[in-house]
Amino acid sequence: MDVPGPKPTSEKDGNIPDFAAAGSLHEYLVKLHKEYGPITSFWMGGSHVVSIASPELFKQHQHLFDRPPELHKLFEAFVGPKAIVYANGADGKNRRSNYDKALSKERVKEYYATLQEIANEVIDKYTKVPTGEKIALNTSMSVYALKVNLVLLFGDHFHKEEEMLAFHEEYDTCWSELERRRLDPSPPSSERQERFDKAKSQLKELINAAIEHRRNEAHHEKKNLLIDLIEECSSSEEQIVSDSTNYAIGIYASWTLMTWGLYYLAQNQEVQQKVYEEIKSALRDDEGVQASNMGALPYMMQVIDETIRCSVITPYAGRFEQEDAVLDGYHIPKNTTVIHALGVVLQDEKYWPDPDKFDPDRFSPANVKERSSMAYVPFGFAGKRTCPATDFAYAETCVLFAALLRKFEIKLAGPQSIKRIHGLITHPSEEIWITLNRR
Repeated sequence: MDVPGPKPTSEKDGNIPDFAAAGSLHEYLVKLHKEYGPITSFWMGGSHVVSIASPELFKQHQHLFDRPPELHKLFEAFVGPKAIVYANGADGKNRRSNYDKALSKERVKEYYATLQEIANEVIDKYTKVPTGEKIALNTSMSVYALKVNLVLLFGDHFHKEEEMLAFHEEYDTCWSELERRRLDPSPPSSERQERFDKAKSQLKELINAAIEHRRNEAHHEKKNLLIDLIEECSSSEEQIVSDSTNYAIGIYASWTLMTWGLYYLAQNQEVQQKVYEEIKSALRDDEGVQASNMGALPYMMQVIDETIRCSVITPYAGRFEQEDAVLDGYHIPKNTTVIHALGVVLQDEKYWPDPDKFDPDRFSPANVKERSSMAYVPFGFAGKRTCPATDFAYAETCVLFAALLRKFEIKLAGPQSIKRIHGLITHPSEEIWITLNRR
């Protein structure tokens, strides 16, 4: 029996034109699962793809490690074919095992001082903004996240403002082009391709300069930055640059997390006040968030979890089996791409009543106990190949939110119609404008 789903609408592109009609692949998956249930299928070009969207089906797929290359094919023009996103089998497991050391729970504890230092730079800039003057939230969070990620990936090379801003400009150009390509399979114009190639080339130059700077440092006896581990495990310069670029892509996810989080707090003043009171109670005057006191901020963690759920930052993941398999009674031929529709489950009313409502109490200990743990797997779940920077993302977000909320009350600068754009990462439809009132 075949997995239920629509027929291809294009002989060449399969159902890809339907992605654009729905708004994105995520929104297309929402539509399919609403019509066909927790398991469905469609055509991506000439490949038959299966999608699953339930905690029960996720459990059946949690042992798999290998990622289907075609699901991330779009990134190849940016990161290169040697990047870890395309590494499967023993090679992929070895690289992940080694790289993950730089982002382990123990290593993240060592990052808090740097996170606090960079967060304080943001707060210092905000204190100079006249009360009531509008601040571009998305832009501001992108600068913070970019600096944090680059410093902790490459070392102090990106403490230089000009290097960081140059990286931001080229990165944004490349990412914007990839966003355009995700719904339009036709070749880009020569002008767009030239702009993309130029930005990518300049980005690689900046990455190479950071790598060379790290190599020339005489004082880093402890080789424990991510770039150090990438160099140790890589078989070529191409792989070093590709994996470095691959990890740099994580910048976008972290800055959208912080942007959405502060947007929801500005929208929900009673939630913001509760977070502020928790910060005052848990932290001494001017004490920042550290590994030792993170546990004293449970409500802030609930806010972050609900931000991730409500915004659907990472809409889907995917795996494939190298042998024939069975899912929910359906035969799945080997090498079939199986999409994990993470975002569909994060918005499923069965697990999240009134799913568009921002409600951190969904993650209270009592409510968590009543729900399948696989209903909330926003960073993936399969084959120990989940997002390696999960602990780091929570740390950088908590540090910034605590530093910001203890000093300021955040409000939206007037009515704004902000929608979720489910691109490569789910981002706001337009710039979000806020104002800050000193406490």
